[in-house]
Amino acid sequence: MVQYTGVPVTEDAPPSTSTHHQHYHHRAVLKNGTCNLYPSHVAEHKWRFVQDSVTTVVDMRWRYALCLCALSFFFSWTAFAVLWWLIAYAHGDFEKAKQNSSDWTPCVTDLYNFTSCFLFSMENQHTTGFGTRTPTEACPEAIFLTGIQSIVGVVLQSAM
Repeated sequence: MVQYTGVPVTEDAPPSTSTHHQHYHHRAVLKNGTCNLYPSHVAEHKWRFVQDSVTTVVDMRWRYALCLCALSFFFSWTAFAVLWWLIAYAHGDFEKAKQNSSDWTPCVTDLYNFTSCFLFSMENQHTTGFGTRTPTEACPEAIFLTGIQSIVGVVLQSAM
């Protein structure tokens, strides 16, 4: 349990009628605008910032918050690009013989290497629309990953 203690402000004390007791008024905000509340009795005070990530991001410098946001998006694009690459590799989408065949359907059209998987990951996560790279019905895992990446993208955008 977090308790807040304030510093007594003696200049706001009313004149005492008794000589034995002096009353103190505690202000939450001082006249100069500074906060007069300080957390005390906080167990593992340093870990409270990790537990309350929203306050931590709001309190950090803006350049660090922007870096955190950019790195979060870049990490998610890269992680999903690896998953798209694994699906395409397992399905044989990178084999030249299958790409030239007219009766074969890839998991995602126009995926040729990791770079195209990364670009498709960005397009899919931000729902910018599919240009030439689109998932097909040939792979249920591609359809499933499209849904998962869309959900993760919405959660990440709302958190950032």
